[in-house]
Amino acid sequence: MLNNKFLKISDGFDEQITTKIYESIVSEYHSVKNIGDIGGSMPGHLNCELSSSLDNEILNYLSQNEFYKNIEETFAVNIKDYAPVIGANINLPGSAHQHIHQDGDFHEESFIVNVALQDINLENGAIEIILSTGHKPISYYHFLKEGHYKNKTRVIMSAGDCLLRSSNIWHRGM
Repeated sequence: MLNNKFLKISDGFDEQITTKIYESIVSEYHSVKNIGDIGGSMPGHLNCELSSSLDNEILNYLSQNEFYKNIEETFAVNIKDYAPVIGANINLPGSAHQHIHQDGDFHEESFIVNVALQDINLENGAIEIILSTGHKPISYYHFLKEGHYKNKTRVIMSAGDCLLRSSNIWHRGM
């Protein structure tokens, strides 16, 4: 599904790797004594850094498959001009909707690979993407005034599916 500045790839990631990542994050989360010390625990959207061994496993997997080629073709870029950064986001049960946002400065575009570590549906946090954004910089005021927020979709994913997206597309975790 290519639409504006994102592409969904079904079954794009090996289930053994996604299971290992999910179990590692959940184990680490449960080992923390004071959950309130973890950033994102109040709204229920945890941004995570992965261990270097998981980072390397993911980067090797990405380089051996079609991911880099898909990014280059989808966004008309040379992937060698970018440095990959690996992270994760987990939605906790009962999480609150995030505010609609972009990830970073429009003029410093990056490309994000969201890998579903488990099945994601409308009830447990499918990302909402604003379809008319990502092509030119717009202020939050103009985003609201021009009604961009009305042109949206939710992306349902199965474990192992991947969402390639530009950091410039307005979106929110649900």
